[in-house]
Amino acid sequence: MNTTGTADSDGTHIHYEVVGSGDRPLLMLPGLGIPGRAFGPLLELLASDRRVIVVDPRGSGASDGPDAPYTGELVARDACAVLDAAGVERADVLGLSMGGCIAQELAIRHSERVRSLVLLSTLARADAWFTRLLGVRRAVADGLGLEVQRDLGLCLLFSPAAFREHAELVERLEATMRASTPNAAAYLRQLDFCLAHDAAERLGAVRAPALVITGERDLLTTPYLARELAEALPGARYVEVAGASHGLWLEQPQRVAELVGELLAQRPPR
Repeated sequence: MNTTGTADSDGTHIHYEVVGSGDRPLLMLPGLGIPGRAFGPLLELLASDRRVIVVDPRGSGASDGPDAPYTGELVARDACAVLDAAGVERADVLGLSMGGCIAQELAIRHSERVRSLVLLSTLARADAWFTRLLGVRRAVADGLGLEVQRDLGLCLLFSPAAFREHAELVERLEATMRASTPNAAAYLRQLDFCLAHDAAERLGAVRAPALVITGERDLLTTPYLARELAEALPGARYVEVAGASHGLWLEQPQRVAELVGELLAQRPPR
């Protein structure tokens, strides 16, 4: 049975949904500008045998988007507030893209809340390539509006091959994005958070078992950036999924779910 809730993070209301059941909870954090429900089939697969807590980050979906910069400290506090509201002391944590940046901040700042860490299509820091790319997206959003920026974003989420081979997935995600488009100010604060993200020198302190997954054809958080992330995490496993793009959680949900299951099977619940 699915339930929804709202966590109070110092006055900011963070929406979450609990799907499935089990004694080892999994916290899922989605990417830039999309609600937790955009995890789609991957969420359903992971919730088939465990309790999944899926979050709308601040500025997305049904969560508040306060008029203040989104910092690593704030988003980590939001995640802790959700765990508290759901009655969870420690959880396995999966972060996608921007959600992967949030997951890193949570693991660094509140290590006692993180049992294991799955970082999907994300990066340790915004380097020159990523900064220029997101800078262009920000300029497009400022000058031409969020709808045009969304079209550009879709071209980065999916490879040219995915647009042809998985056209229905592209259309489905676009419909989800249209139905839950954040206001421009909140979206730009999320984008600025991604641009400011730099955990590369701090990830060495993370002791939770970690898995970094990226797509071979990811045009946004490229395999180059994902490998850098895996190298910064002590003992992390790195998996590059052949033929997949940034949207690999939609293109190959079964493969991602299998990889997550392998990580979670390594350590018994505590």
